[in-house]
Amino acid sequence: MYAPEEACALLTGYAYEECFTVTAAVMSPNVSDRDRTKFFEIDPAVHIKAQKKLRNDQGKTEIIGVWHSHPGGKTEPSVTDKASSTQGNFVWMISVPGPSVQTQAYVTERKDPTKFCQVDILID
Repeated sequence: MYAPEEACALLTGYAYEECFTVTAAVMSPNVSDRDRTKFFEIDPAVHIKAQKKLRNDQGKTEIIGVWHSHPGGKTEPSVTDKASSTQGNFVWMISVPGPSVQTQAYVTERKDPTKFCQVDILID
């Protein structure tokens, strides 16, 4: 997972009420201009390309979240994650690489995107 730098991706899929279905992860280089072992930024070109592709999907799927890794960290949102979150009702998946990768999912609150609610991950 690109350790020691944080890896990142856009999550595409669809949402129905409070249930989110991730159908794909669109990997992105980490283009953060800060310490990439602690910060991530999705490449804007990847974001635009994903949006154009989804537009051709006639609105069936959309960007519903982000995934990133915390090398040597925890599967919970960091202070930086919370401060940089600007979109409510958005999925954040965080993985910690290692012999056994650990992943946890969160959804930001609709009215306050700096607040994260841990949610279950169900694999179909």
